[in-house]
Amino acid sequence: MLSLERAKVTSGSACLQAQILERISPPSVDAFQRCYVAARRPVVLKGMIRDWPAMRRWSLDYLRTAYATTPVVTLRAESGRVIMNSETGAVEERMQLREFIGAVHAGVNDRYLTSRMSALPKSLR
Repeated sequence: MLSLERAKVTSGSACLQAQILERISPPSVDAFQRCYVAARRPVVLKGMIRDWPAMRRWSLDYLRTAYATTPVVTLRAESGRVIMNSETGAVEERMQLREFIGAVHAGVNDRYLTSRMSALPKSLR
């Protein structure tokens, strides 16, 4: 069954042209190439990653167990906004990954995990 979704793209205060995007279950490679790639038609593919091993393996519980003591850098936030210090910039906190995941499980939303990938073990990048 096909469904349509309106995508609205904004840039600053200007609104760009909205386009209705088709949402489909994954087609065959040939059908995808012919109907979407060759036709240069955007499409939303539903359920593509459901069966990927990473979707089962990389749960918060797995990460908390396997990488419990991995040091991470977080940014403090308040009401969804990163707290800034006029002299030092964003307020950073260092903690272990298990502490951050524990806060996520508890529903605490006062920090963001940063994307400093070089500090993480290669298996997490």
